Amino acid sequence: MGRGTWKLWRLTILIWCREFSAGLAEVIKYGFIRDPEFLDWLDSHMDALLARDAEPLTHAIERSCWNKAEVVASDERETGDMRALLNFAKAFKYEEVVAALAMMTGVKITTLDKLIDGDRYDPILIACKVLGFEWATARALIVMRLGPNRAASPADIEGARVNFTRLMPSTAQRVVDFWKTR
Repeated sequence: MGRGTWKLWRLTILIWCREFSAGLAEVIKYGFIRDPEFLDWLDSHMDALLARDAEPLTHAIERSCWNKAEVVASDERETGDMRALLNFAKAFKYEEVVAALAMMTGVKITTLDKLIDGDRYDPILIACKVLGFEWATARALIVMRLGPNRAASPADIEGARVNFTRLMPSTAQRVVDFWKTR
């Protein structure tokens, strides 16, 4: 490892001290993009990462940097599928949203990703209710999940709003507690 690489890692760690959630979401994104094994490792070490334990953080940064370097090196001119996927992730921030919701709810990232990626909006509504978010936040997450080429119908949005309003926080918490066991 070169001296410049080490300085980059140290700088990354310092940035994480200021914007830890954003930094961790960036690391997690590469698990989604190209390294499911790394994503599983992140899930199993999330408590240590959140406690800012230096050894797991160093490993996570190293692996994330390696993954990003592989993506960039495989397509320096940004014409391939992998780089397009990376650019999509940056533009729509789906992975970051899933990672952040997983961190805040305590549900495994892979579990929450599968739930949110399903056909229904309910997992977003449940997570938002547990976290005390307003309807506007839940609605924004629903729209983001669909991406730029799809839009929810007004009837679907209204149905989701009604469900969100009716959803009791205690019921949402029981569902999240169940998800944590999966």
